[in-house]
This record gives sequence, structure tokens and C-alpha cells, in this order.
Amino acid sequence: MNTLIVLSYPDLAAAHRALAELDTLRDRHVVALSGVAIVECTTDGQLHAHAVDPDRTPPASLLDSVVEHIESSLDAWREKPVDDALIDRVARKARPGTVSLGLAATQLDIYALSTALAPFGGDVIDTTLSIDDELKLVEAISKVRDGGSQAASA
Repeated sequence: MNTLIVLSYPDLAAAHRALAELDTLRDRHVVALSGVAIVECTTDGQLHAHAVDPDRTPPASLLDSVVEHIESSLDAWREKPVDDALIDRVARKARPGTVSLGLAATQLDIYALSTALAPFGGDVIDTTLSIDDELKLVEAISKVRDGGSQAASA
């Protein structure tokens, strides 16, 4: 069974930094991704969806390659039903003027995931986690965000 987590970021660059960190977590076997989607919601409510191949994204240090990879893999990944369902779920939660990053995972370490994603800030807008695990993720992100961390802007 997949676990869904949807995070909202103020812009595409922040979502891409979080995506790059997910790649690192995947490589360290902290998370096993079955789907990743980014949904941009313009201030007037228009949606732009991007599905990402969770197995083929480049290492975290190549952020420019991440952007290029997202753009090059859109057509192939839109054909997969799980990605369509993921994109639809993420799009339903999208808020105007934000970018939402949705991930479906078959395995994850909530402590490591929370710690790794916290520096990027954002908001947890949807999950299928248990209440306790969702609170761990929300608290980790809130603690860094409310503490004024500048990690996400570096």
C-alpha cells in the first residue's frame, strides 16, 4: 500500500530542492518512491502538473538536471494510472500561488524524511500517514520554519 504525502511550497525552486532531497533519501533507502508529482497552481487557479519518474531522477547535487528531467519525462509518465491518480489528488489540494509536491511511497522512515525535508519549509497539506506520523512531519517542518531557518533559501 502506498503512503501519500503532499507538501506545499511557495515556488517551484523550493519544490525542486525538496525533490532533490527526496532523490538522496531514495538513494539511501530511506524512502521507496512509487510516484512523484509536482503541481503548480497559478495565482488565478490554473494548474500545471508534472509527473516525475521516481527511479530515474538524477542525484541531488544536479538541480538543473532535475528540472530538465522533469520536463523531459512528462509525456511518458502521464501514461501511468498511478501517476494520474497521484496528480489528481495533489491537484485537488493545490492552493493558488503555490507549488505542491506529492509523493507516493511504498516504504519510508518518517523520522529521517521529516528531518530531511524540514529545512525546505512548506506546509503539509495532505497525507495518508497515521496521525502520529503526520504530526512528526508537521512539527519538524514547523519547528524549522517558525525558528527562522534560512536553509531553504541557500
